[in-house]
Amino acid sequence: WILLDLAAPPRTPVRVLDGIYSGAARLARKSGAAIVGGDMSRGPVLEIHAFAVGQVPKGRAVLRSGARPGDVIFVTGTLGGSLKEKHLSFEPRLAEGVFLRHWATAMIDVSDGLVSDLRHLAEMSRAGALLDASQIPVSAAAWKRKGRRPPLDHALFDGEDFELLFAVPRRRVEAFVAAWRRVFDLPCTPLGFMTSRKGLVELIDANGERTTLTRSGYQHFRSR
Repeated sequence: WILLDLAAPPRTPVRVLDGIYSGAARLARKSGAAIVGGDMSRGPVLEIHAFAVGQVPKGRAVLRSGARPGDVIFVTGTLGGSLKEKHLSFEPRLAEGVFLRHWATAMIDVSDGLVSDLRHLAEMSRAGALLDASQIPVSAAAWKRKGRRPPLDHALFDGEDFELLFAVPRRRVEAFVAAWRRVFDLPCTPLGFMTSRKGLVELIDANGERTTLTRSGYQHFRSR
């Protein structure tokens, strides 16, 4: 179920508010959820806050702490295009997450950036991670962005991609890839593998050179 809180300036047309609730209810039904309450209040700008609760079968939750050295790291979709593509059109990977309960040893969503969230998973799993730069699925939007940062940099460090980042035991990778392709059209890319270097996230380039990635991804309260 979902609680939906909405704040809006006094001059906001009622049809806009009705449209928000109608759209939210339609998306909730599509996901098998119900909006059961919430709040509406006055505010200087339009804001929408959602709080959702669900259930996981007992003993089937995929935590951040189950990955082991040698597990292969995968990510759904593409990375680095959140500002251009995803904020208004992204659909949560709900069906994919349920499917992955049978395969993943550890999982997290990419909300603060690939490197930051992979580091969280590695630290909780008491392991490290090695990424292959050539395998990272950089989004078309990241390639089109103008600025000094290269596309790969956006894919590594930009937040709010909301894709699923997870680990699969090496012995099960072939069966997992075949099963995924039978069910989903969404790309799912192997990025590298977990290592025994606890808490370290490293990147290997085309020349075989390793770099330890110490930068963090998006941080909401960092001074700019």
